[in-house]
Amino acid sequence: MEDGWVVCDSDNECVDHLKVFRCFSENYEEERCQDDNYETATSVEQWDVEDSVKRCIQIFQFGLQAEPRCPSLNRELHLQFLKKGLHHLPSSLEVLDSSRPWLCYWILHSIELLNEPIPEETKTEVIHFLSLCQHKNGGFAGKNFFISSY
Repeated sequence: MEDGWVVCDSDNECVDHLKVFRCFSENYEEERCQDDNYETATSVEQWDVEDSVKRCIQIFQFGLQAEPRCPSLNRELHLQFLKKGLHHLPSSLEVLDSSRPWLCYWILHSIELLNEPIPEETKTEVIHFLSLCQHKNGGFAGKNFFISSY
């Protein structure tokens, strides 16, 4: 294990590592939404979500049977893309200008998920940018002259 990342020597070993996730455990069906036979709007939604997740997992497992190699994540390329996105949006994403505060959140969250430290300088730059997006009466906008919407 390197920086919290599992390095698999075989495809079967990769599949075994998935069993730590509840949705891949052998007891998954018994552990699904437990509403103590008291149906609520929330428990109905939970069943729907878990059914949707189950369908996705079945598709994933079918794919593993057809092609058992584990998907790989090119961590360094992802980090490079994410870090670049914090400073500059490519022209193809300029339509997302109004969503830049959200993009900051999702990019920083993705960097955290990859266990990459965020330099203090970057944190300061993001805080400064977000302060420019914050409207004096509340809410945030994509730029300091946009109308705040969230």
